[in-house]
Amino acid sequence: QRGGTTSKSSYADHQTLTIQSTSDLGCATGAPATVNVEVEGEELVGVCSAGEDVEITGVVSCMNEQHAKGRGGKMAGKHSLHTIFVRANNIMLLGANVRKAKEDEQDIRKGYSDEQMRNIRQIWKADPGPDLVEEARQGKEYWAYHTSVRNAFPFDLLVASLAPNIYGHEVIKAGLILTLLGGSETDDGGVLSGQSTRYNPHMLIVGDPGMGKSMLLTRTAEIAERSIYIGGNTTTSTGLTVSVVKDGTDTTLEAGALVLADKGVCCLDEFDKMDRAENALLECMEQQSISVAKSGICTTLPARCSVIAAANPKVGRWDPNRTVSENLNVSAPILSRFDLCFVLKDNQRDDKHDDMLARHIMKGGAELPQRKRPKKSHGDLYGMLAGDAGSDDRKLIEASRVIQRIKKMTKGAPFIPLDILKDYIRYAREFCRPKLTSAAAKMLRDYYIKMKTTHVNQSSIPITTRQLESMVRLCQARAKACLKPYVTEDDVKDVIDIMTLSIFNTLMNSSGALETNRKGVGGTSKNKQKRDFLDLLKKANLETCFTMKDANRLTGGTLGGEDVKQLVNELRDNGDVMRLSETDMNGKAQYRVSNF
Repeated sequence: QRGGTTSKSSYADHQTLTIQSTSDLGCATGAPATVNVEVEGEELVGVCSAGEDVEITGVVSCMNEQHAKGRGGKMAGKHSLHTIFVRANNIMLLGANVRKAKEDEQDIRKGYSDEQMRNIRQIWKADPGPDLVEEARQGKEYWAYHTSVRNAFPFDLLVASLAPNIYGHEVIKAGLILTLLGGSETDDGGVLSGQSTRYNPHMLIVGDPGMGKSMLLTRTAEIAERSIYIGGNTTTSTGLTVSVVKDGTDTTLEAGALVLADKGVCCLDEFDKMDRAENALLECMEQQSISVAKSGICTTLPARCSVIAAANPKVGRWDPNRTVSENLNVSAPILSRFDLCFVLKDNQRDDKHDDMLARHIMKGGAELPQRKRPKKSHGDLYGMLAGDAGSDDRKLIEASRVIQRIKKMTKGAPFIPLDILKDYIRYAREFCRPKLTSAAAKMLRDYYIKMKTTHVNQSSIPITTRQLESMVRLCQARAKACLKPYVTEDDVKDVIDIMTLSIFNTLMNSSGALETNRKGVGGTSKNKQKRDFLDLLKKANLETCFTMKDANRLTGGTLGGEDVKQLVNELRDNGDVMRLSETDMNGKAQYRVSNF
């Protein structure tokens, strides 16, 4: 009281929030719905920050749209359009405890009809083979093979049903299914706490035009519960991350593709045409978040999504003498964040594959004649990778147990319809969190040590702890495909097969040899090849001259004749080697190192 009068004014904290729907409430492939929330009182103001999941209880109201924008006057009062908003009564943050409560049986069934649960169980308990008791008499090897097939049947069926209209590419389809499922999420505080470990794998598909990369990405985006499909040639850095816009007198954030794809998949087509926008992926792909510091707004938004990218070589066709980084013109830090990288090459000499592909297209994806099951096992695939593969990719595919199983599944079992496939993958992502068993962990550890030893002794295959973490995520995804609570040795074997094929794809040059720096992490293989070849010429004491025959002899047969000729011509263009006017006694051209 002052001077005998009582003030009738009251002061209260006020805040306007803008909330958007999550993937659980629909809008899985488009922009999420947004609504404004009016918050009053010190117990509600400042409770939540940008990027957090909240559950708000309140009263829905409406007001004139012009008044909501802060405009007055008689004309504003006559405006016929109204906008809705919510007057909040309670705000509850959704944290790890709420996510853990969803594991109850009642919450698991919530959101799934009886028919959906019946279809999920049918895939999970599917029986592909004959009775094992009757077939056990045919031999231990036959029984073990069918046991493995039964254990992997849901995974093989998922891969075969991903894109049945696209012939082949089984290993890439398997990688896409593993990427869709993802690893096991840990309850360690979440991304925003800074303690979360990445559980979403990333995948890169590189190849010649017309190999079906865009069709695979489109199909993957259709299957994912929450997905964003964008083209790299029309994407900016703010379009990928976050943009700042003016909303009346306030400044607000608008989510980009990576934030909108939170807890889902972001498919990036034409990845090689993104220019500088690719640098925006660095934080998202590793930390699973996007930090913003614009117009006085400093916050961190979650971007817990898997990135699946497809790209064409910059020269039109894949050059086996160049690294992935050189073929795409993409920086090495970006490439190192992909768990799987596959190269699709249009082999002009594979008449058998072309014939099967043509028949598949003409029959509209009908069943083709079955091939015989190869006799090679998982151990053969690893041995071939260690240095006995040659330049034929088909030998690796024939030695891969998981690829041959998927091929057999493609020709036999009926495919899963799209809606049932989406329900199964969504269910596995939500409620299946497999853990590594001691046997599976030992197998992964042995594979990691063996690969490291191969790299040190033979200088062939680079593998770091990042690849080991990738294999753990992929093994968990492989177990999710069969709704297992634990990762078994069979899951690890399949992932090792897929990882081996990925490594071989990216590290093999035109002569079939494996090179350490092929992925672009440690340098460029082409420049290193030229430097090594020039050092060989200098060490051979060819002060006067040399011919192409001498150059081929120096390489020891590791390079083909055309590759040696190309190296000499490139060294001539750089000024390191010059061609002499005189020829040898056989009329062959002679060359000389310039600095001799």
